[in-house]
Amino acid sequence: PLCECAFREHTSIEQLVKDAAGAMPENIYSCRIGNHKHGLTDFAEDGDEITLCGMNDPMGSLAYQTSLCFLYIKAVHDILGTDIPVRIANTLNNGLLTKVRKVTVSEEDLQKITARMKELVALDLPIRSRKVGREELIAFLKENERSEQLDLVLSSEEVDSAYIYQLEDEKQSFYFPMVPSTGYLKLFECVRYKNAIILRYPSSRSQGKIPPFEEQPLIYNAFSEATRWDRI
Repeated sequence: PLCECAFREHTSIEQLVKDAAGAMPENIYSCRIGNHKHGLTDFAEDGDEITLCGMNDPMGSLAYQTSLCFLYIKAVHDILGTDIPVRIANTLNNGLLTKVRKVTVSEEDLQKITARMKELVALDLPIRSRKVGREELIAFLKENERSEQLDLVLSSEEVDSAYIYQLEDEKQSFYFPMVPSTGYLKLFECVRYKNAIILRYPSSRSQGKIPPFEEQPLIYNAFSEATRWDRI
């Protein structure tokens, strides 16, 4: 285990982690209770076996990625408008390849988006979550005109629940627990790559740092082909 946390009734896992912060060898972003994934705002019960997940654990890394995506979408909407679709696609170059639709993102726009993300991180705003069932998820996607996500849900009966997250006025649905607040997301960079933007972050092997950028044209070309067909 990363450390021993003393159980206290009616205390969130986040608070238990904060109480033991001096004993933590790395930042914690998520956890498992038994074999189930949980966010840090969840509560444990006496006798629960809790595994704390930092960037070196796939669950901790995925919680960071998912939360960073939400932060990025929020910043894009704050700068360019709430009607601007943002597509998060393949992993690329220790990051996520993204495409902002309807508009051409200028270098000035990208600088403003990055600055807005850093501002939101500095404010340490709460990321509120609510777990919903399949029917409520479908209703949310219809109400907010998320046609691509709706098609995916309708095509898979296995999707029986999701989380609806809110950051200020931004609401999005995701399928994985996020960090409790924006202050957790201090390490990232937005890099222009050809006609897309790569949202980069530390990897499990980079010791808390963002790795050097490397060209990966084959993955980018596959993404470009997919988005081209989407437009036909």
